[in-house]
Amino acid sequence: KQWYQRRVRGDMYGGFGGFDFDEFSGECYQKDDPVPAIVKHAERGNLKGIQGLIRTARKKDERAVRIALNKTQRWMEVDYKMGGYTKEWEWHGLTAVATAARYGYPAVVKFLLLHGADPTLEGCYTDNEYASAFKAQTLCREPEKSAKIKALLDAARPYWNDAPYKHSSYKKDRVKKGFPNMPTDMEALKSVLERISVKVV
Repeated sequence: KQWYQRRVRGDMYGGFGGFDFDEFSGECYQKDDPVPAIVKHAERGNLKGIQGLIRTARKKDERAVRIALNKTQRWMEVDYKMGGYTKEWEWHGLTAVATAARYGYPAVVKFLLLHGADPTLEGCYTDNEYASAFKAQTLCREPEKSAKIKALLDAARPYWNDAPYKHSSYKKDRVKKGFPNMPTDMEALKSVLERISVKVV
């Protein structure tokens, strides 16, 4: 495993041999996981990239599809205290569907929901700020796109129970269990989502 040090919350400073050096602390922390490709595509609104990842996952099995849809980054927040000690938290980052909702990509949100992405999963997108897809939609700064995304999420909400592992504090069980939380009626969910037209950019 690679290890490094943080100087302040969420910031990384380059060092040697996988470490960063910090005059405030001699402690080392595990390096954050890479941001999953599906989340990167969601942030850019790259629907084709997401479709390709899901096609690849589907060649394996449905569990692989659920993992691909819902995978998040594991990252660590480190708070340096005046007393010379630190406090650390490990978080899940935002899911792809929450990321697409936050950045205003209705077509991506619709595609992900149609394929079973769990909108109830929460992630920490910056220090002490957490969001599921439902809250992430309220962060979108483009009113027209935000309204369309809200319509999609409102339509999906009745078909989802909150995942027992939904919270943003990092737990390996999310992936180990293969994200078993599923819509209560997938066919009905698809039917209501298909009635909402979105523009594919």
